Amino acid sequence: MRRRTSRISNEYGMPSVPMFDDYYAFTDIKNKEYLASKGKEAFDDIEEERLVLHKSMDAWNDKILPKYCAKIDRMKTKDKVKLFEDTKILF
Repeated sequence: MRRRTSRISNEYGMPSVPMFDDYYAFTDIKNKEYLASKGKEAFDDIEEERLVLHKSMDAWNDKILPKYCAKIDRMKTKDKVKLFEDTKILF
C-alpha cells in the first residue's frame, strides 16, 4: 500500500500535480496560516477563500517566483517549506 501511495502523493504528502506541487503546497500553508490567525478551521464562504487564494497567488508571483524560480526545483523540501512559511502575506 505504501508504494502505491508514494506514486500519487508528492514530497509534501499531498496529491501530486507535478507542475504545481510547490504552488499548491504554498497556498495550502498560507490557507492554514490565515485560518489559524482568525481562530477558524474553515473559511466562512467562497468569497473569503477566494480572497486568501488571490493574496497567496500574488505573493507567489511577486515574492517567490522572481527570486527562487530557477532554483526551487533543486531545493530540499524542508527548505521550501521554510521559505513558504517565512513568506509573509498581509491578509
